[in-house]
Amino acid sequence: MFPHTTEDLSARANCTADTILEWKRLGYFEGIESSLTGRGKSSGVKRLWADGALDRVQEIVDLKKRGYNTEMLQAHFQKKAPR
Repeated sequence: MFPHTTEDLSARANCTADTILEWKRLGYFEGIESSLTGRGKSSGVKRLWADGALDRVQEIVDLKKRGYNTEMLQAHFQKKAPR
């Protein structure tokens, strides 16, 4: 159900894991489920992402290449959120 890690997403976007988490905070992943899971004492907590997350990352990257700024991306993904 949650096959992807934040690191998988960051590798697809060629960015840092912190950037992916910032995109989540900004609302770019509206409608995409994620889950937190513990990976033991030394690994801490990891965020896992549903299947659609990799496609969403590619969409974000493509839109940024077309010149979308933060506000435009937020508006775009807000429209995609389930109501």
